[in-house]
Amino acid sequence: GDECEAARLYVDARAPAQGDGESWSTALASLEEALSAAAGSGGRTTEIWVAAGTYRPSREVVPSVDCSATFAIPPGVGVYGGFAGSETALEERRPLLHRTVLSGDRNGNDVPGSGRSDPSRRDNCYHVVTISSGDATTVVDGFVITAGNAMTQGAGMLILGGSPTIAH
Repeated sequence: GDECEAARLYVDARAPAQGDGESWSTALASLEEALSAAAGSGGRTTEIWVAAGTYRPSREVVPSVDCSATFAIPPGVGVYGGFAGSETALEERRPLLHRTVLSGDRNGNDVPGSGRSDPSRRDNCYHVVTISSGDATTVVDGFVITAGNAMTQGAGMLILGGSPTIAH
């Protein structure tokens, strides 16, 4: 029955802004919005399904200079990419076919092939994905993670604690 199914949110970059995230047809356009809702759900949201597209962390404060924006994955939440946007089962997704990109290039201005010290990368997020805690039920699966710009470590993903599941 329904009580056994995972509480799920749907995200699609092509969706109109007013979606509630409860189905593909009413998907949220923002992955950050879904992560925030999952973090505030008291453990009810356990999966976030993300359709193909490019998603960038943002921070409303001063988006042009605040490089600390990140996709913060709440403990116990599985975030899955690689969906076309119509699937009904996790097994139907195809991450290689439906590229789902988490990009730290917040202004979309990186010069291809340039190094991290290139001026086009100054606005990039330090850490594209951050996981502060969580066990194997905290999952990041089916994404291309790119364009982080940490000076030391964790540009693509910074894991501060716990033992999350990272796949595909």
